[in-house]
Amino acid sequence: MVLQILFIAQPLQEQFDKFVLPNLFILIVGTLEIMGIVGTQISLLNLWASLELVFLVIGAIHKHIKVKHPINKSAPAGIILL
Repeated sequence: MVLQILFIAQPLQEQFDKFVLPNLFILIVGTLEIMGIVGTQISLLNLWASLELVFLVIGAIHKHIKVKHPINKSAPAGIILL
């Protein structure tokens, strides 16, 4: 919540509309994020889940660059990648 206020983040639906992605992608990305978080807690899946989350964040950064968002809107994704 604090990061959302700090970076003036928009609701996901608005962001996905600007990225020109279908609504189904919200469900897909959310599911992959939850799977990644759960996977990082299981030692056997830790590496693969971490890689999945890295690819999701790289995809988010790519979309922010593609729609020419200012740095303050794409910064949260970059910070998470660090």
